[in-house]
Amino acid sequence: MWGVSNKSGVFGRNILFKTLRETVEELGHVGKTIDIFKIDCEGCEWATYPSWFDDSVNVLLRQVLVEIHSNDHSRAEVSE
Repeated sequence: MWGVSNKSGVFGRNILFKTLRETVEELGHVGKTIDIFKIDCEGCEWATYPSWFDDSVNVLLRQVLVEIHSNDHSRAEVSE
């Protein structure tokens, strides 16, 4: 089990993190279509969301469902 981050390694309370690209490779989803990508990561959404649309991840995400967590309301506005 691991968390998703913008970089891989062991952080915080000895929790293993992998990038979305590493996760896709580990799960055998390279080159596939994922119909619904749901993520609830208690804060990692801000660091990881650019990778959800990065071609190097080599997976097509058709729908992205995300819970956004932030006490900083200035982050609530994400530019297109």
